[in-house]
Parts: sequence; C-alpha cells; structure tokens
Amino acid sequence: YVHGNALCYIKRSSDGSPIELIYAPQGSYSIMYTENPRKLYYYFPNITSRKVEPINCIHLVHNSKDGINGKGIPIYAKKILDIALAKDQHAKNYFENGANIDGILKSTKPLTSNQKIDIKNSWQQVHGAGKSGGIAVVGGDMEYIPIGANANDSEMIESRKWNSEEVARYLCVDPILLGISGASAYNSIEQAQLSFLSHCIYPLISLIESEFNRKLLKPSEKGKLYIDMDESHIMFADKTSTANYYSTLTKNGILSINEARHSLGFAPIENGDSHVIPYTDLSQNTIENQSDNENE
Repeated sequence: YVHGNALCYIKRSSDGSPIELIYAPQGSYSIMYTENPRKLYYYFPNITSRKVEPINCIHLVHNSKDGINGKGIPIYAKKILDIALAKDQHAKNYFENGANIDGILKSTKPLTSNQKIDIKNSWQQVHGAGKSGGIAVVGGDMEYIPIGANANDSEMIESRKWNSEEVARYLCVDPILLGISGASAYNSIEQAQLSFLSHCIYPLISLIESEFNRKLLKPSEKGKLYIDMDESHIMFADKTSTANYYSTLTKNGILSINEARHSLGFAPIENGDSHVIPYTDLSQNTIENQSDNENE
C-alpha cells in the first residue's frame, strides 16, 4: 500500500527448493525491464552481485499499469493527505494560540508606532502562542474585539472527520475500524469485519497466495501441493453465530468433530475424525411410497 512494490529474494538449496525468503526494503533493489526483447530481472546489491531472474524473486505489485512497477496509495491519495495534514496543522496552531484570545486591541486614542509595538509585545507575552486561557486585562482607553471562530463555527471537527473517512475510503477500510464512530454502514462489527476482509485484505491475500504458489513450488509439486493463507482468525463472530456455523458444517459432513474442535482451539476426542451425515430415509417421503403405504 505504501510503496506499490514488495520484493523478497528467494534463497534456494542445490536441488532448487526454497529455504529462505530475504525481504528487500524499499530502495535496496532495482527492477530492470526491457520492452524489446521483453526481459525482466532484478538487482539486490545487498544480497547478491548477480542479476536475479523473476523465478527467484517474490514480487508483489499494487496499483500497477504494466504489472511490473507499482504505485503506493499515498501517490493517489496525495491531495486528501495534504488537506488532512494542513487541517491537523491548523488545529494545532488554533489551540496553541488560544481559541478565545484572538482578536484586535482597539484604542480610543491615537497611538504611536512604538506604543503599538510595546502593547503588542506585552500582549503576546501574556496571551501569545502556547498561553491559551487566562484573564485578559486591557487599559481604560482600550477595547478587545475577538474575531477568532470557535471549533464548531469553523467546522474543524467535521472537516477532520471527513478527512479520516476519505483516508478510510482509499484504504477500503470501514471507518468504524479506524475509530470513527457513527460512520459505519453496517449494523454489526461482524459485518464490518467481513467487508474489511472482502474488500481490503482478501485482494492482498489472493495476490500473495498466487505469487507464492508460482514461485515457491517446484514443477513436481504443483497440482499436489498449494499454499493457502488462513484468514478465519480475522473474523470475530458472536458465540451463537460461531456455534451455528460449526454445527451446520459438522451435520452436513463437511467437517469432522475434531476438525471443528481444532478450529476452536480444543483438543481432539476419540472417534471424532469421521465425517457423519444424519440418517434420513428419503424414500419414505416420496408420493409413490406414500400411496403404496395407504393401499397396504
């Protein structure tokens, strides 16, 4: 998401089996691609002096136009991120300078330039930046006129909330998962988690699984073995929903009792590895048999 590219060097044994993945931080590698002839290889100066072919490199690409060079989310979200940073800086300055003492000192008598400077400096020492609050005391011939807007009038809270929601939109994350209350379109945390898994995490999981299966399995292993990431721990359902879920799977013979217990973190039980479907004599429910029974 941040850089658009994630690379790992695959260290292999003498028979070609992968034995280690060495992560290459951003800036420590070079992606070399020639259009004619089409040739792609990588350089990892901190790992090896030889050029690395694609089969020996895990390359995860995000937001790519050519499938080789990716772009991070910040590039696309630069405008909204700049606005959010500006709003944060504005809020910082707003509260540092004081929300109440921010206005004009008006004198009923003419003032010289030196008097204006002296009054301004005196006021800044007492009520300047970082000295919000307190009591303002002005002379008998002077009047303080506040001109600063409060946080509600300037819609500071609403605008900062909008910025957070925009960042959540770019990341495909439900706002409630970022602590933004009242912004979720779902009625439960479970639905928000499912949306997060489907729209944000699963595309990345699918990308990783596909790249790992292509690069980490030998030709003799493909079709027999596969790499699959378990995302079930991301889903947090209530106990009733969890019980109904595993009950349905075990009753229909999809999971054995021990498989369900293993998923729940329980120890296996004796004779719990069989896949059982409850017995039902379907022939007793046919119209033809019912008619025969009535005749008998």
